[in-house]
Amino acid sequence: MKIETQSTDNHQVILTIEVEPQEFERAKRRAARSIARKTKIPGFRPGKAPYEVIVRHVGEAAVLEQAIDALADELYPKALDEAEIDPGAPGTLEEITTFDPLTLVFTVPLKPQVSLGDYQSLRLPYEYAGISDEAVDEFIEMLRQRQAVVTTVERPAKEGDLVHITLNAERLDAAEGENAALLAERHIPVLIEPEAAADQEEDLEEWPFPGFSRLLLGMSAGEEKEIEHQFDEDSPFEMFRGARVRFHLQVTKVTNRELPEVDDEFAQSMGDFETVEEFRAEVRKMLDESERADYEHEYANAALDALVEQSEIQYPPETLERELKDLRADFKRRLEAQGLTLESYLQVNEQSEEEFEQELREIAEKRVRRSLVLYELAQAEDVQASEQEVQEGTMKMLDNLASHMPEKEFRKLLKSRHTISDLVSSVMMDLVAEKTTRRLSQIAQGKGAEEAADEADAEEAADAAETESAPDSAEEESAAGPAAEE
Repeated sequence: MKIETQSTDNHQVILTIEVEPQEFERAKRRAARSIARKTKIPGFRPGKAPYEVIVRHVGEAAVLEQAIDALADELYPKALDEAEIDPGAPGTLEEITTFDPLTLVFTVPLKPQVSLGDYQSLRLPYEYAGISDEAVDEFIEMLRQRQAVVTTVERPAKEGDLVHITLNAERLDAAEGENAALLAERHIPVLIEPEAAADQEEDLEEWPFPGFSRLLLGMSAGEEKEIEHQFDEDSPFEMFRGARVRFHLQVTKVTNRELPEVDDEFAQSMGDFETVEEFRAEVRKMLDESERADYEHEYANAALDALVEQSEIQYPPETLERELKDLRADFKRRLEAQGLTLESYLQVNEQSEEEFEQELREIAEKRVRRSLVLYELAQAEDVQASEQEVQEGTMKMLDNLASHMPEKEFRKLLKSRHTISDLVSSVMMDLVAEKTTRRLSQIAQGKGAEEAADEADAEEAADAAETESAPDSAEEESAAGPAAEE
């Protein structure tokens, strides 16, 4: 056979194989015999009919198709070896340019290639500022609000009250024939914020518009009011954007909220604390751990994006298409879990299918480039997950699956060697990706390998100590610190 190769701009190779006429002829006769063994030809025992008779009986196209399939399977790997091509995925027979001589044209996707450049010189400022006193105060105030004692009062509403209303709304600028109703009999509680507090909230997105709650001041149960409001085009609430709306409300009841004092007694009600100072210290520690984790996640992503930007990355279209396929499948599963279809999702988001596909493609491309760079960095830094880490990670994953899956399905999963193997591989890849991301963050901060290793040892020791001191019961765990909702 004769071989020609041509590189393309999208990291693929066009592989052309010209088959010797004698080889093609032998392949056709082998194909004919194979067909004859499975086909009843009158006057001949299975597989014993002459070539010309077989061709007349089944048609030349059937013989050619089987012969070419067999030749492609046989010659393609030999051609790859001869041409020294290292494919990243199975090739595709694109066309047959001629039959005399038989010429097969394949498209061969190459393995992705990444050049990281001088990644050791990558630097990004690490600027975690810590937790402010204001953040601690806000969190404690949130806990204080949850401990409020609510009582119904027979008086006009004032600041700090929770006013329960029935609300209707209609568009005043609705076109003729258009349904003007926006809300019908919505029952909602409205907290009347102090004016000074509302003024301090620059980004306050009070529903349905800023200052609405203060319009309830002085109203008592049973009273009604109509309010007209012109909404801006950039209102955070889509249903009201650009509309002139008339609201009709009726107060059903007014409730007073008595808040506890932030003192030692309040601290003791929040957990195993003696004083409010101990409680504040624990709140600060908890907020700091959460805020630091969020910052370091964002920092790691920024470092990875910077490394992607400076790297030379090549991959074939199939790599992106495979990621797109996984993204679509994952998105479909999440929609189904919410009882939605893609059509309803697009309608709610006012997005066309083409716009959705473009958005998905951009996400897939970003994920591909990030994962390829991260894999190359793992190779460069010799990042590995230990057998113990993989075992522990796999057990955690299985425990999580056991708590969310029906018992019958979980047992079936455990019996599937292929599924468990995939699970172990997934855990190992996640661990390597996590370690590599951490190493990249250390590089971006200018930390050398030795300093990074000391840091990793310290983190491992801290994790071990935390595990050993973890409470044995749900009651002990709830007493270990204040509860917080994400």
